[in-house]
Amino acid sequence: MTKLNPAIIDGVVGAIASVADNPGLPITPSQGPAVAKAVLDKLAADPTVVNATNSEPWYQSRVAWGSIVAIAAPLAGLLLKQTIDADTQSQIVTVLTAAGGAVGGAYALYYRLFGKGKAPLGG
Repeated sequence: MTKLNPAIIDGVVGAIASVADNPGLPITPSQGPAVAKAVLDKLAADPTVVNATNSEPWYQSRVAWGSIVAIAAPLAGLLLKQTIDADTQSQIVTVLTAAGGAVGGAYALYYRLFGKGKAPLGG
């Protein structure tokens, strides 16, 4: 699961605790933590929220890959005596972002099947 920004977590938990304290609503203070966890899990699984809070892993971040390409393109141009135009840089970022996600997924799968990730959840 993607980790959300701590400020988002604190805001959601605080809001749910506040709502749970309202006697006119069908939620009790003792149910607040379970509701907060369910809401946070749902938010952490939402790609829009993950992207908006910059909570995605660096290798899935277009900003990270864009920065890398923006730094590397002029250096490659100096070394290769070729310029890399903005459209080509954009295409490189798209490919690297997809490759980063694929590598991250392969890494997770490999360690789940063959590494220390074989322990059951909660165990």
